[in-house]
Amino acid sequence: MSLVECAGVVLSACGVFLETQRVVLCWPINIIAAGCYFYIFGDQHLYADAALQLLFISLSLYGWMLWRKKPLTSFRPAPTPGWFTTQCCGTIFAGILLGLALSRWSRDPAPYADAMLSASSVLATYWMAQRLRQAWLAWIVTNGAYVLLFLSRGLEATAALYGGFMLLAIYGWFKWRFNRDVAT
Repeated sequence: MSLVECAGVVLSACGVFLETQRVVLCWPINIIAAGCYFYIFGDQHLYADAALQLLFISLSLYGWMLWRKKPLTSFRPAPTPGWFTTQCCGTIFAGILLGLALSRWSRDPAPYADAMLSASSVLATYWMAQRLRQAWLAWIVTNGAYVLLFLSRGLEATAALYGGFMLLAIYGWFKWRFNRDVAT
């Protein structure tokens, strides 16, 4: 494990834990962690995941701004099921298009897996910035699939991190679920 991967693991774990606790500091920590993983994924030719880190930085700035504006006990009401279905379908469509592009124009060893996981990560991060409890469900599924991808690339520490993220997402789901001030 490289020093950059070690820093990425520690910072990412801290950032996600702080999200479960609804601490605004999670966002700047996530920005630094995303910078570490931008380097790591680029080095491993996981181009969608490298580009994803740039989106994470942007979405983290957005989340930081939103979480600083409103009290942390203020959560957005849950959108309609149609809203969720539309966003999920759009995410799948974006993942397929990105997968096609990666398979044609890159050396990505797993273009469709990389693309679909990147697209679902963007959606989950957006939902987290919006303070939607459903973001935790998206992270549970996405992180579980990422474990398999990273193991296939020899990134054992990162795979372990994402296994930990999956456990934190389960914790976050239940923590946010049983708080009355959180959207259902």
